[in-house]
Amino acid sequence: MRNYGYFRSMLMSFYSRDVYRDVAANWGGGVLWYLFLVLAIYTAITTLAIQIYTNTSLPPLLEKFAPQTPEVIIKAGIVSTPENRPYLIIDPETKKTVAIIDASGTYTNLEHHEAEVLLTKDALIIWDNQTIKEHKLSTTINADLKPEELKVMIVHGAHWAWAVLFPIILIATYLFRIVQAFFYAILGKILSLIMSIKINYFDVFKLSVVALTPAIVLRLLIIFTLGAPPFTWLFCFLVAMGYLVFAISSVRK
Repeated sequence: MRNYGYFRSMLMSFYSRDVYRDVAANWGGGVLWYLFLVLAIYTAITTLAIQIYTNTSLPPLLEKFAPQTPEVIIKAGIVSTPENRPYLIIDPETKKTVAIIDASGTYTNLEHHEAEVLLTKDALIIWDNQTIKEHKLSTTINADLKPEELKVMIVHGAHWAWAVLFPIILIATYLFRIVQAFFYAILGKILSLIMSIKINYFDVFKLSVVALTPAIVLRLLIIFTLGAPPFTWLFCFLVAMGYLVFAISSVRK
């Protein structure tokens, strides 16, 4: 039976040898529930920050570009606009063309153009990781995209971004951290042999999961305070390894 609850263990993982002894001696598969709770809190904070940023930054962005965007009618995958001419969507602040809507055929590709998006009569062309990719519009697409109506839909839809992001981020990070803990457990097992401490692999895995807690918390703090500085991953790796050594040494007896 566990001596410490999951939430108390999250805090104690930063400083207490007792909690690591408890994990090794008394925790079983529940360590995966512990990891899930840690990442649920992490994801909730991250999603909330993204939602706040979206709610504050998206409306002004739409206000800049919606007035420049024409009504776009798509019938059977063929685009048409009120006037058969190119529409250049320009950033009022930088004066740079960010997108082009052209059903007239004047613009056929993005080469030699600073725009990142081009909608032609039958294709969507975008810059993707320094390469230009062209996506032909399906003949099954039929739509009437009016800028003002589309702006309202995007703003209202953005308020529910958290509902989409939360499960995606949580599942992805959970799977990643489990794999990471298995890998760290291998390193931990090697460290235990070097330290002449007898401990089986599953117990090292449990310790690896809990030892990840300080690294996860510190990573979140770094992102919120400093953005994403280079080698953040290396710093978090070293923190996790340091706590893993601390955890393994805690169960020497």
